[in-house]
Amino acid sequence: MEAFFNLKSRLGRFVICVTIILPMQGCIISGDKLDNMASTAAPTENNVDASLVTGSIPSQSTELTTDPILQSDELVIRDEIRVIENLKTSDKELKWDNTITGSEGTISAIVENSDKGRKCRKFKATRSAFDGENLYHGELCEVAPDVWTMTAFDVVH
Repeated sequence: MEAFFNLKSRLGRFVICVTIILPMQGCIISGDKLDNMASTAAPTENNVDASLVTGSIPSQSTELTTDPILQSDELVIRDEIRVIENLKTSDKELKWDNTITGSEGTISAIVENSDKGRKCRKFKATRSAFDGENLYHGELCEVAPDVWTMTAFDVVH
């Protein structure tokens, strides 16, 4: 019988805690949102003025491609350029091919420069694929030691 009362007192404490905590949750959830508080505040307080734009930067002309075949070809081209040790002694024109997509082409006019302290390589690449032949101008930059990312890969019209 003593175990029953012990269990009963634990259960009673649990029910009391739940009874107190649940109504408090309603206060938290139904509170005013930040937007409502900002709109009712006096104009002299720190409100966000969305009508002004300062220090805006131009949008990038290159958008990430959603074409998985082109993405795969970009990775192959990036890896071919990334592994070049010395641009002065490397071939002037590199051939590349993607065995997964069947695309192929050449990479030429590789020029290395420094952009904000990081090493970048600009290049021209041709791409022959099922959708035709195109010429691309591209750039890839080293974001960390031996980690390169394609910052531009634009078709030349």
